[in-house]
Amino acid sequence: SELRYITIDTTSNTSDFGEFSQYMPWQGAGCSNGTRGLIIGGYGTHGNQYASYVTIGSLGNATNFGVFNSFSSPYALQQCGAWCDGGRAIRMGGSGNYFAQYVDRKWMDYVQIATTGNSTEFGQMAEPHMQSCCAGDLERVVIAGDSSGMSGTDGKVTMEYVTMATKSNSSDFGDYSNDGIGGAAGTSNNTRGIFAGNRGANPGSPGVNTNHIEYVTLMSIGNAQDVGDLSATRIQSNGSMTSSTRMVMQGGINPSAVNT
Repeated sequence: SELRYITIDTTSNTSDFGEFSQYMPWQGAGCSNGTRGLIIGGYGTHGNQYASYVTIGSLGNATNFGVFNSFSSPYALQQCGAWCDGGRAIRMGGSGNYFAQYVDRKWMDYVQIATTGNSTEFGQMAEPHMQSCCAGDLERVVIAGDSSGMSGTDGKVTMEYVTMATKSNSSDFGDYSNDGIGGAAGTSNNTRGIFAGNRGANPGSPGVNTNHIEYVTLMSIGNAQDVGDLSATRIQSNGSMTSSTRMVMQGGINPSAVNT
């Protein structure tokens, strides 16, 4: 239930920030407006639909924010994507409890990050997205990835986007250039969106973990382009973050859990 932090532009180990206020948000999603950090959902014994928040500039424990319950589901919101445009924080896709039907993977809902409260319906995506990640700017957010089924096979190549200020269903953005993306980490510097580390697979074949890094230009609809490789193969990273010049991703599976 720990919260840890780093200073992005300085290489170092993590330091203690505080504690979570509710369930441990394993496989939850996070986003921020630069002042407040929001942690959404996650997997627990009975799962959770809760969100907690912290004030990034002040060390301390997380505080309850509200519930992401715009769509009917008795189980956790886990393996979802999230992004914040500075005002709205949106939750995209995800799944129910590990032992339940994956009933939530097309749904999107949002909150105003500066005001605690429960979520409001945003729209639906054309494709289901689980083990997904987001990258965006102050106007648009792109979601990539889906690993269908508990074995994590059949990674999808499709990417979709929405304009954050307008509630709507998603539109097609383009395709990931490799053979599928699921379990990747995503982030951006408000110009370029990066997706790193994923489980790719041809339909019906076992999932293959990769070290791929690809990017999109957020305001130009199109396919992702290769930008390089991670130093090691990893999937299901615990998230990623950026400054204007540096991206950091941490944790994940390679093939067992890693803490780097």
